[in-house]
Amino acid sequence: MNWWQSIILITIFYFVAIFQNSFLVYFKLFGVELNLIFILFFLFCFFSKNNYLKIIFLSLLAGFLLDVFSVLFIGPSILLCLVIGLFIKKIKSQLKETDNKDSIFSFLILFSVSFVAYNALYLFFADSLIINWNLLADYIYNLCIAIVLFFIFKFFLIKNKQYFWKNV
Repeated sequence: MNWWQSIILITIFYFVAIFQNSFLVYFKLFGVELNLIFILFFLFCFFSKNNYLKIIFLSLLAGFLLDVFSVLFIGPSILLCLVIGLFIKKIKSQLKETDNKDSIFSFLILFSVSFVAYNALYLFFADSLIINWNLLADYIYNLCIAIVLFFIFKFFLIKNKQYFWKNV
């Protein structure tokens, strides 16, 4: 990854974080907020090549921004994003080198496992591991937006071979 790609990714994540924490807080669905930073992190990890340094960079960036805008101390989200990013790469490297490697089914399974694990472990760090219907609403809300963004990424970034983070 070039230095200019890093700067562009930092800028994208920064503006998504500002948008999420200043605008999207007013659009709650069943009392839950959209986690665009995590969705964007997951999409970049899902569509990136098997370069673990890039996964570490994305994990540090997304985890830092998630921690900055949370009530917890700096660190839990960085650790969770790092584990999830490496998990995604490990599972995707186990899949056959076919066109179905970036299929919606593998995306749904990996996103579901990653999102539920992130929220459960984050709540564990916050000492408030309470299972209720808000967690299900949070999962469904974020999953719907993630599916839409998956198809946008797949259409604009995978079909077009000249996108800027082709080697990310």
